[in-house]
Amino acid sequence: MNVPTVTRLPEDVWRHVFLLLVKDPTVSQERTALHLGSICRFWREIVLDAPNLWTSATALLLSSKSDATLQVDSEYLSWVLERARNRPVEVILRSAPFDSYIIPHMEPDLLAALAQHMSHISRLDISTNGRMLPTESLTAFDAFLQVTESGLETLSLDVHLPATVSSYGLMHLLRMSKGLRSLAVKGQILSEMGGRQSIREAQVLGAVETLDISYPVLEWLYHTRTLQMPLLKSLRLCGPAIPGQDIAIRKALPMFPSLEELKLFNSLVGDTLFRGLCDKKIVPNLRRLEVDVGIMDDDAVVGLLEARSRPPTFTMICRNCLNLTVRGRKALAKAQMQESLYLYPPASSSSEPRL
Repeated sequence: MNVPTVTRLPEDVWRHVFLLLVKDPTVSQERTALHLGSICRFWREIVLDAPNLWTSATALLLSSKSDATLQVDSEYLSWVLERARNRPVEVILRSAPFDSYIIPHMEPDLLAALAQHMSHISRLDISTNGRMLPTESLTAFDAFLQVTESGLETLSLDVHLPATVSSYGLMHLLRMSKGLRSLAVKGQILSEMGGRQSIREAQVLGAVETLDISYPVLEWLYHTRTLQMPLLKSLRLCGPAIPGQDIAIRKALPMFPSLEELKLFNSLVGDTLFRGLCDKKIVPNLRRLEVDVGIMDDDAVVGLLEARSRPPTFTMICRNCLNLTVRGRKALAKAQMQESLYLYPPASSSSEPRL
């Protein structure tokens, strides 16, 4: 009797099984696809002909220009992007772990591979942990930013760049990224005037829904009065703190009429901002406020919670807020409980089983 073997399963069945395997968030997707393709020739042919298996790519920004692995990473990244066949791809470039004392490099070949496929890269996440790139890498990165088209929906940059690069290159990249929905800019890339100028002149952030920037950049955006983000739902602000920070945040919030979530880190926010938020005409849809370090007192917290308690869907998280006493913390706990009851109401009495 002939016993069917697993290799006789249709290719589309294997393709579906492989797709489930590469979705494991704890393992690099393209690395899993490479392992699957190394099992046998039959699997290799299936894997190489399945673009949906190659929708993510990761590479390390190694610290030595003479390292032979740099060329391997450049070729590997280009190979993965080609296998995706214009499917949306997520690309993550990170500094090598435990490499805090050596400057990372971004090789021209790697950046050229990115530029060639920018039309179908949906997410680009580049991090050097805020460290400055060497001169040759800066030149290559500046050339990369001059892309002719971009399919970016998510952009996250944690790179220390001089104003001469960020003021023109980033401005151009933002202009090309018409579908950008999420923007995170960390490190020193926008701390210089040139970088901030790029945001003002680009004026393409009208579709952004998630924004992660520093307090100085937020203050600058307000003073330019040229930028509106009507679809922004989540705003994350991080230090360094600035003088009059409460007032600066309060004045800038009307730029984001659809804001639902506000996260403040390294902020030292005080009573001024909380009392300003009591006016529900300012960001009327705000549902969550998160503060990691605050100097507001009980009256400011209780007043804000009472002002935003109808309907009871407003919640607040305060960490390391040393001025709060038992009264303020009880009010925070009560607001969280009310929100949970509102979102998950108990079953009606009519639906309860009778004993």
